[in-house]
Amino acid sequence: MFGKDVHVKLVKQGWIDADFDVRDLESPNEDGKPQQWLLIDAVGSIGDSYFDYYLKYRAPGMEKSLILGCANMKKDYDYMWFNVLSSRENDPRSAAHFILKLRLHAQLGAEDGEETLARLEDELAEVPGDAVHLFLAAQAMPGAPPRELLVQALREHRRIMAVSSISPTILDLVETMAPFASSGDGPAILMVLSSERMVFYEGVYGQEGLEDQLDLYGPTLEPIRVEGEHFDVVTRCISNRVPEFTSAVEHFLSAQGEAEYSSDA
Repeated sequence: MFGKDVHVKLVKQGWIDADFDVRDLESPNEDGKPQQWLLIDAVGSIGDSYFDYYLKYRAPGMEKSLILGCANMKKDYDYMWFNVLSSRENDPRSAAHFILKLRLHAQLGAEDGEETLARLEDELAEVPGDAVHLFLAAQAMPGAPPRELLVQALREHRRIMAVSSISPTILDLVETMAPFASSGDGPAILMVLSSERMVFYEGVYGQEGLEDQLDLYGPTLEPIRVEGEHFDVVTRCISNRVPEFTSAVEHFLSAQGEAEYSSDA
């Protein structure tokens, strides 16, 4: 017996932040909103293969936080089984469909991939939402022994959670994407490509041999190519730590502004 269960809400502190606020749903504030209670402090960097997570508590007047517990999450073990009570965006089935589509296109080509996907869609529709990772694992490793299939299923579960956590952004963007048409004469799209982006995409979608398809976005300027891992490059760019990116954005926005001004005049 370990005491009374608690009902909390974990809130990520920022899009690129690995720390979480723990809010107590059973003790709302004057506005009826859950109060800040604990902190899950992630120690490590985005390039590390693991994080150390510290659960901390700091009462008013305390100079330092009290560490209540620690967990080390490494590589294939940094997953948790959890139940999403409510979410407008989390859709494991749509995420599994998207992952399967990317794989089949990479393996068979667009036309044959779509044909195979159409045959598998009815099967996927009959699979319970909390078991779609098993369906992906069976498709990825047909005939594999149970032990290997279980490990693959855990990987697929992580991929599905990763993709569904950022839907409908990715799902809607890719599934309904139409090339962007510039109102001016030149391209109106500026892109940044990390040197190790394919390692990231292969890890997320579980498929090797993926290729860039920049033409889907419409006419683009020559991409800015930056050395590093995908999320590391994203973080450095948005925090103004890639001079060539900052310079290119300033020039790009300036040129777009001049073009719009000329068209209005």
